[in-house]
Amino acid sequence: MEREPGGADGAGAGLGGPGIVTLCWHWNAPSHLKEDTENEWWGGFYTQHTTFDVAAALADPTSEEYRLLLRDIDVIAAELKKFSDAGKPVLWRPLHEAAGGWFWWGRRGRRRSSSCGG
Repeated sequence: MEREPGGADGAGAGLGGPGIVTLCWHWNAPSHLKEDTENEWWGGFYTQHTTFDVAAALADPTSEEYRLLLRDIDVIAAELKKFSDAGKPVLWRPLHEAAGGWFWWGRRGRRRSSSCGG
């Protein structure tokens, strides 16, 4: 099966069968990525690869960072809708492990991440 990068095609391969799809989102930071030889773009979900501040983005709904959060969420929502349209239940875990600090959405710990589902 040919997969579109970033798409849900692989997870949806068994849409016709029974069961529940489980998905976690390793969300690359929407901006402020550190791109150098030690911080590749594809590692942008790790705290050390970005300076993106989710708390600051959520605090200012007029900011570019907030707009980028919504843009990314809209893209994921379109992918998840494919499962809904097929009547397939999904156990969706966005912003998982937020208390650990190793992903950018958990950089400030559990309290700061809880407003975005962490």
